[in-house]
Amino acid sequence: MHANLGSILGKRGFDVEHAQDLGRKGESDTEQLAYAVEKKRCLITFNIKHFVLLHNEYISAEREHWGIIVSKQLPIGDMFRRL
Repeated sequence: MHANLGSILGKRGFDVEHAQDLGRKGESDTEQLAYAVEKKRCLITFNIKHFVLLHNEYISAEREHWGIIVSKQLPIGDMFRRL
């Protein structure tokens, strides 16, 4: 996800954490989702393929998460408007 998108959303009153700001950049997809679940947060990603598979794994295992928003990579302004 765009690093600046988190700060733009934060300035608009959204409660946002970016993996880069948390020092979590480079963590595996599984670890990113586990962190989001632990913190009861929705996760936003351009990594459609892997996170759709992770979602399906959670459903198969009857595990819950707080939402995964997947998107193809779009310009930051388009992402902001869509979110």
